[in-house]
Amino acid sequence: MALDSKHLRSLIVLGEELHFGRAAERLDIAQSVLSAQVKRIEDVIGGRLLDRGRRATVRLTPAGLIFLREARAVVAGLDRAERIGRLATQAAAGHASLGYVFSAAMSGVLTRTLAAVRERLPEIELHAAPIETPEQIAAIADARLDVGFIRPRDSYPPDIRAQIVHSEPLLLAIGMNHPLADRHVIGTDALEEEIFIVPQVGGGAALSTAITDLARAGGYNRPACIDTGDFVTAVSMAASGHGVVLAPRSLANLGIAGICYREIDDFAGSVDLALAYRGAPSPIVETILDALGKGP
Repeated sequence: MALDSKHLRSLIVLGEELHFGRAAERLDIAQSVLSAQVKRIEDVIGGRLLDRGRRATVRLTPAGLIFLREARAVVAGLDRAERIGRLATQAAAGHASLGYVFSAAMSGVLTRTLAAVRERLPEIELHAAPIETPEQIAAIADARLDVGFIRPRDSYPPDIRAQIVHSEPLLLAIGMNHPLADRHVIGTDALEEEIFIVPQVGGGAALSTAITDLARAGGYNRPACIDTGDFVTAVSMAASGHGVVLAPRSLANLGIAGICYREIDDFAGSVDLALAYRGAPSPIVETILDALGKGP
């Protein structure tokens, strides 16, 4: 005969009250029913858990003290399993994966997201990893990734949604020894002969387009460009005199030696960061959007 969780809960209450009358009242059952439940447990384990005194008072036996501790642990585990099960059916518990592009971390968006999910969805175990935009979109479409911070695209696969959650201005990253480094603000007219180092992150579409827009604002053709694979390499090259980098403001948080950042006074370029997901917004998506001030 297996133990019944209802009987375990009754024993826990009786162990707290040490009185059949008060325990039965708390449980909203007759004392005879409570006695029968305890007797059934004792029959299953083959020994006494209680010493019954006068006037319905009881005392736990040494075995009863041990069993009560285990019963509490079992009931707590059952309650947790039930709670998590309900949350899981609402996608509010279990494992989840998040991808992000570099500037999501540099801008603080990733930190705010992780903190919000930890605080508001404590039963979610969120795993974050740096993944470029094209790979994120493919992984979300295939349900290999739950959500991701990406560079926005003009179009997405069916059922993929993306909402812009962050935008930041573009600055010019130049070496400390660059002739323009002594200027606090640089005009587009001063950049016509510069070589732009372009981090081809996820295709580099946004930054590449921004360089074209900058040249148009300055009234000249697109300047010469060097493609690199990432921001760290691009900024390191600029610091060593290979060219300049048009970069999001948050890139200044890298703290790479030998580089400085300057505003461009007649160019209002910016880059966006979007939250991508599949289907209807899940609790994770809603939590992230709310934390970033983009909720309903």
